[in-house]
Amino acid sequence: MSTKESNSEIVLFTVGDVTCGIDITSVHEIKKNIGITSVYGVDSDICGVINLRGQIVTVLEMRKRFGYDDVELTGEERIIIVPFLDEAVGLLVDSVEDAIVLERKDIQPVPPHLTRELGHFFTSVYQWDDRIIALVDLEQLVAVVEAEISSF
Repeated sequence: MSTKESNSEIVLFTVGDVTCGIDITSVHEIKKNIGITSVYGVDSDICGVINLRGQIVTVLEMRKRFGYDDVELTGEERIIIVPFLDEAVGLLVDSVEDAIVLERKDIQPVPPHLTRELGHFFTSVYQWDDRIIALVDLEQLVAVVEAEISSF
């Protein structure tokens, strides 16, 4: 088995006190929190849209998706642009840390106690140094707002 097959690279980001990872091949780009325009009448998890080089991109508020209260913006927030259907979606996160290589053999299932709250957003977990990284299920994370995204 080659190293490429046994390892993958993920981008680390935080939402509240949760450290998450998303496969780097799913990340189109990472933007600073640029001007988000609110859209009336959409799901509360959608904080609005941005214009990304002429493309309108729906931005999801990850703090709300994960059940956290709103906090004042610090400037550390980032928008991770990911693909969804034939469009792009932005994930507004508290911060983006770095990209790391993880070994597939060290990936574990989501602990049962998490499945009641946030577990459906994650495919698995990974221990990195002294931290537990929740690996994001991108389809679950954005699919629940498919109707709103399609209506723009």
